[in-house]
Amino acid sequence: MVRIGYFGSYARGDYVPASDLDVVVEVRESPHARWFDRPADFPHPSEVPLGVDLFIYTTEDIARMEREGSGWWRRVVSEVAWV
Repeated sequence: MVRIGYFGSYARGDYVPASDLDVVVEVRESPHARWFDRPADFPHPSEVPLGVDLFIYTTEDIARMEREGSGWWRRVVSEVAWV
């Protein structure tokens, strides 16, 4: 793992009791070609008492999103709190 952060309502501070936690994870590489197949490698920790949405990108994925000017990635970067 390269880095991990959270974004969305918890990062902005406008979460409500029904909010989930949006987590972005940067990994160097993955055996899975698609980001949405990668969360299976990161089981939900039982001590987190809320829903968690994992967005797992390789360093190469992130570089491509930055090169292409991805609106999605710009939003994540504008809100993310890296931990």
